[in-house]
Amino acid sequence: MGIMGLLLTLISFVMFILIFHWVNILKVNSEEQIKLNHEMIKLLKSINEKLDK
Repeated sequence: MGIMGLLLTLISFVMFILIFHWVNILKVNSEEQIKLNHEMIKLLKSINEKLDK
């Protein structure tokens, strides 16, 4: 049972690290997407202002 317990502990630890890494990637990508959305909004507003003139 000692080896099985150790394996379960190691698997749990690795799963925790992988999930944490995945959540971190999602967070970084979300922040990047927000920046890109703001840039697109600025460009669309600029185009709209040029078309209105």
